[in-house]
Amino acid sequence: MSRKTPRAASVELVFVGTELLSGQVNTHQAWLSTRLRAAGLDVTGATTAPDSLAAITAAFRQGARHADAVICCGGLGPTFDDITREAAAAAFGRSLRFSPPQWRRIERRFSRYHAKVPEENKRQAEVLTGAEVLDNPNGSAPGQALRARAGKRRVQVYLLPGPHPEMAPMFL
Repeated sequence: MSRKTPRAASVELVFVGTELLSGQVNTHQAWLSTRLRAAGLDVTGATTAPDSLAAITAAFRQGARHADAVICCGGLGPTFDDITREAAAAAFGRSLRFSPPQWRRIERRFSRYHAKVPEENKRQAEVLTGAEVLDNPNGSAPGQALRARAGKRRVQVYLLPGPHPEMAPMFL
């Protein structure tokens, strides 16, 4: 009787930021791949997308077609080009909702430094419908975890901030 070896869960990585396509070294890929493989997961691909809604949305869709999970780093900040939340919403047919609890958390973080929260930081309190918010103790951009559909497949999607001191502790 032959036994089939169980297939390892597969993960696609998405890295967001035009700066990553302009010569800045992407240290996240090696860091994440090493840890994912050590956990028994199969990293099947990685895409770097510029700060473009169409490009990030396409990267999410491609990753979701090929893997059980998609981990995305970057594009969760407060500036106009931080559009990962919007791209995930477009890719997975979700809407974004303003989360008062997340906004209060951002306000508390700024108040520790006796600073007023810039108006543009309100974007960081937008959460995909159905997503679980992942606390970010080292920054103002919370992560998000979402169970989504890619055609008939189910895929787990994780949005993590781009700066390594924020992303790494959230991943671990």
